[in-house]
Amino acid sequence: MRRCLPLPNELLHTITEYVAYAPNLPESWFTSFESLSKSASPNLLALSVVDWRLRRICLPFLFANITLKNDEHAKQLENNLALCSRFTDTLVIGRLPALTEIGETIISRLLPQMERLVNVELPECEDRTNLLKALLAHPTVALVLVDQTPSMAMCNHDLSKVTLDLTTSAMAFSLICHKYLDWGMRIKRVILDRPVGNQLEFQKVPGLKSIEVSMHFVPISILSSCLSPFLSTHPTLNELRLFYLHRPFFTHDAPPFLSPLIKDYQRQGLHDCFMITELRLSRIKSAGQSSQEWHVMELALDVKSSLTEKLPLVASSFPKLEVLHLNLQYDKGMYDINDLSSALGCFSSLSIVYPQNFRGRLTFKPSIARLMLSIQRDSTLDEMEARARTELFTFASCLVKQVRTLDSVYIDEQGIELDNFTHPTGEWFLEGWLNVINSNRELGGSLMDKLV
Repeated sequence: MRRCLPLPNELLHTITEYVAYAPNLPESWFTSFESLSKSASPNLLALSVVDWRLRRICLPFLFANITLKNDEHAKQLENNLALCSRFTDTLVIGRLPALTEIGETIISRLLPQMERLVNVELPECEDRTNLLKALLAHPTVALVLVDQTPSMAMCNHDLSKVTLDLTTSAMAFSLICHKYLDWGMRIKRVILDRPVGNQLEFQKVPGLKSIEVSMHFVPISILSSCLSPFLSTHPTLNELRLFYLHRPFFTHDAPPFLSPLIKDYQRQGLHDCFMITELRLSRIKSAGQSSQEWHVMELALDVKSSLTEKLPLVASSFPKLEVLHLNLQYDKGMYDINDLSSALGCFSSLSIVYPQNFRGRLTFKPSIARLMLSIQRDSTLDEMEARARTELFTFASCLVKQVRTLDSVYIDEQGIELDNFTHPTGEWFLEGWLNVINSNRELGGSLMDKLV
């Protein structure tokens, strides 16, 4: 028998790099903090114990990204310092109070020996001045990602290594622009509880990539006066999120970058069937275009009626759409899963779907319907949850086979058991990611349940 030659190290390294980390699943709509953390995949852990050759290849990936959630993790860092000093380039430090002053003291003492460290995530930095000072003094650290502004005691320090992931209010944003930017701090993303008025036009935030604006009780027309000039003076800003769009979205004085999509949406008559509640736009350059234009990449819709009939029109109005949230809370209709999946197949770039309140609104072929009716459990609440699990998994499986670009479906459903149809006696929840795992478009993942 001819003996197989071993794979070269270069190919093994490429394979290991491909399977090294579990994919970062998309967050639900509002993301409070974009972490640097990466989780080693089960495949990487399995490869690392095959033999010494693969272990040597896997070690840099296993120790490249370290998360220290508590004092015990800090002690483990000390025990594995020989490996961490060679391979760790990203350190994610846990939150208070799980990681106490004892753990922070250990980390500060070990920092000088971590000669490859480049990126550090430090939440709650306002209460961690000493640790922040140690990180800023570290010769190889280039980025300290924080979720709040440092203490004013840091005003005499160079904060050019510090990047603030987000601010959460117009007042905080104004304070940062007037003080912290002068000390060198950068801002990656801004979340405003409301547009900050004309003063926004005069703010300059170098390197800003994303801005999110709550439109709660604010008409969208205000974006023309304060946000449009801000966008035009920030070429690096390539993402805009608008959420809490509870007021009428379709106004005659919308900003220029929203006017085309609003006109098309009105022309198609979609505002009679859907209500836009949240959206995310990205500034991208399409084929044949000389300049970047704003395109809707993520959209949340409360459905009123006619979902399968109108979805193709939504697809034509938002041709670049990647993420779609559909809420059937206000729609009393029933939808065949094959018809609904075919309608969603009109989206050419759709990768993630968030269906909400779909339980009990879907019809199936007789064999599946009989299967769900045959499910029996000890309690009515358990039976409802089991049928819902089967119903939603069947829908997601059909959906990913019809929509070939789709990678993930996020399920977030709940049900209430009523006593004599009047008083709630229990509540169940189903939540989780279902992801395409192979070329046959089969789904992996699980729906976690919580009975109350």
